[in-house]
Amino acid sequence: MNEKAFVDCITFSGSTVATFEGQRQYLSTGALKGNVIDYAELEEIAFATKPSRANLNVRVGDILFAKMQNTIKVLEISDETKDLIVSTGFFVVRPQANVDSEFILQYLNSSEFNTQKDKYCSGATQKAINNAGLKNIEIPQFDIDTQRQIGNVLKLAIQAKSIRNEQIDVIHKLEQDLFLSMFGEPIKNTMNWSVLPLSEIAKLERGRFSPRPRNDPKYYNGDYPFVQTGDINGCDHRLSNYSQTLNELGIRVSKEFPVGTILIALVGATVGATAILMRNVYAPDSAIGITVDPEKCSNIFLEMQLRFWRKWLLDYAPDAARANINLEILSPLKVIVPPLPLQQEFEEKMKKLEELKAQLRSSLVELETTYKSTLQKAFNGELFQ
Repeated sequence: MNEKAFVDCITFSGSTVATFEGQRQYLSTGALKGNVIDYAELEEIAFATKPSRANLNVRVGDILFAKMQNTIKVLEISDETKDLIVSTGFFVVRPQANVDSEFILQYLNSSEFNTQKDKYCSGATQKAINNAGLKNIEIPQFDIDTQRQIGNVLKLAIQAKSIRNEQIDVIHKLEQDLFLSMFGEPIKNTMNWSVLPLSEIAKLERGRFSPRPRNDPKYYNGDYPFVQTGDINGCDHRLSNYSQTLNELGIRVSKEFPVGTILIALVGATVGATAILMRNVYAPDSAIGITVDPEKCSNIFLEMQLRFWRKWLLDYAPDAARANINLEILSPLKVIVPPLPLQQEFEEKMKKLEELKAQLRSSLVELETTYKSTLQKAFNGELFQ
């Protein structure tokens, strides 16, 4: 299959930011999650105080992609995003007249492009690709009609994934609405339920991992799941996956929590994140395990209630870099305690919603697999053979 230089298919875009009045929104590389903007992470900036990296204007039809190694972040600028200032950590490009925009967009997401990009990244600390490195990257050469076919097929695959994610988001909203309809707003206790300190309906125990340095390899790579606050924050409130394991030596210096325990993160940007354990795990002192008294409370009800407390906990520890809460803060937390049968009714409804989410997630995994396979075939010239 013939190839040509990627830089021969695009022109560089993105003008330098000139003086402006008031504030504008700034898209950092961290605020772009894959192909989606996290609008909560957009920054309002003034010209006089803007970060030095906030220095690129964009226009409709521009395509951004991150320069950093091992990072896939790609976005096409639309009417909705054309007024953003974007980071110089992005390249801003426009497809040339004889190149399909969707084809370029999908190529930037492909392993074919990103393997080449990572190969030509340079730098002493955080490696990234520069203009010289970009000139080494090649792209498969197709006629414009084939480019459009490839772009359209891959766009449909992405849209299917987007629909599944939107459906999962709807379930998240339904969970919150279900709680509010049955119990009202828990912090203000709008339905005047009985209130008890958290420590009176549950046992609170801090996790443990005492060795220093924490990354000493002699404690790791065994048979025992060891979770971190990132695992708690990233699991959608039901924790079964884990990123590390401990060995026999490691579990002697850690704390195990059983299935059904609610874990809550204590530090950093993950403060207040909660998850119910779907398997036994070990956890460090950056998490607290909450074991409810089943005669007083449902763990599913309590975990959902604690989600409403997260903003309060984050505000209590406002510096995200050093934020910290502890047993002394959590133990007296005043939680609502409706009658147990009503909590159990809520639990059964939540289980049905969780089953539906599990089905949607399984479908999303299949769609992601199909998309990656199609992406590979497309840029290997196999899609329309």
